Amino acid sequence: MVVFQPVSEDYAILPSIAPQPSPPAPARSATRQASRAQTGVRAQGKRGVVHRRAGCLMVLATLACLTALPASAQGSPPQPGLFKPDAIPLQQYQASRNDARPSGTAPTSDEYFLAIYSGSTSGFYFRAASTICALMRRTHEQHRIRCVPLRSQGAGSNLRLLQEGRVQVALVQSNNNWDLARTPGQATQARSVMSFHDETGLLVVRPDSGIRSLADLRGKRINVGPDSSASKALWTALLEASNIDTAALGRIYSVAQDYNVIGLCQNYIDAFGLWIGHPAGPVNEALKGCNARLVGMTGEGVDRLIADSPYYFRQRLPAGTYAGQQADIESYGFKASLIADARASPYVVYWLTRIIHENVDRLREMHPGLHSLDAQEMVQKGNFLPFHDGAACYWQGGAQACAWREAYPELATEPVPHPDTLSRGMAARPLNSPVQAGETASPAHLPPPAGVPRPGRQ
Repeated sequence: MVVFQPVSEDYAILPSIAPQPSPPAPARSATRQASRAQTGVRAQGKRGVVHRRAGCLMVLATLACLTALPASAQGSPPQPGLFKPDAIPLQQYQASRNDARPSGTAPTSDEYFLAIYSGSTSGFYFRAASTICALMRRTHEQHRIRCVPLRSQGAGSNLRLLQEGRVQVALVQSNNNWDLARTPGQATQARSVMSFHDETGLLVVRPDSGIRSLADLRGKRINVGPDSSASKALWTALLEASNIDTAALGRIYSVAQDYNVIGLCQNYIDAFGLWIGHPAGPVNEALKGCNARLVGMTGEGVDRLIADSPYYFRQRLPAGTYAGQQADIESYGFKASLIADARASPYVVYWLTRIIHENVDRLREMHPGLHSLDAQEMVQKGNFLPFHDGAACYWQGGAQACAWREAYPELATEPVPHPDTLSRGMAARPLNSPVQAGETASPAHLPPPAGVPRPGRQ
């Protein structure tokens, strides 16, 4: 049982979970138990010496094997710069020593493999990655790429895996894309592929709470999520921008997001917030479980957030997204961002980009949570890192961006994409020209951070 407890302004408490009693062991007769105990003692007496000798030999053998193993196999942190993406065959990403082709390419193969790190199996990232892989399966004859979604603990976990060289492609947030572009030393191999679905902020409130806007949160009980969580960081930024001091709130909880619905429906909290793809399971549960209401995140504070942070965008939740939602809900949020390791196969990333962009309508039909997909926004919004070589070839086209194709004879019959900024949704402007005042920054026009090269063949 989760017990919500009030906390001070530092949000320094987590939920207490009552331990569940273990089921009683089945009853046995005293005679039978005594008999088995005596048998065990006799057996131990006969085999004890043999077992001890065997145990010593096993320990010595194990120590000898560990001494011979490389550091990575002994549980040490991976070597800096080592690229070994999970679930991808070795021959796809590691060219032979005699191969002069650049890192990330692969010899001609009957099949290629794509693994997308996402989130927990109950979360939206995993469902989004699963839908992408389902589309790749449906179009397998075009590219011969087999796709699998990989579960993780979410965007933060995916970023750590990227640093360890274990990520080929991953889903993160547009603010993560921005942070990576501004701190190249943190993950110099990170590259943009595209922006994906909207992750719209939404307040889920009790019907008797009286909350109809962010300003009404004063005096109310809310859950901001555990320390160091993405939810806590988003709540902190939103409250600060809205000039809502934590002392003005009724009670603040730092309980895991999994317990939001319990807290709301059992009247421990008046509201919780989610920045997520919609429709979302927790929102539906709250609507059905305790007749919750939905409130968009708008106001002067949100206006300031959007003005100061290029990774936030105005977003709209269409009417009918949830049962009983009769009108659009205006709010804000960010984009889910597909990123890749620069050393990932450009062939795989090219086809991933192409198949998604050319099948937006199919993706919307395959999953209702992808209703916000927009073919132009995939390249126009949320991409602050340089594009991966494979994505750059599709988005920008031309001989320079697509030079890597020479290493893939299977693409000989595929026409080289030509620069067509209008049809691809990119601003019609030379790639190196600066962004003018009042314009939305397109990724190709942002100057790269120090030490991070522009898209194209490296």
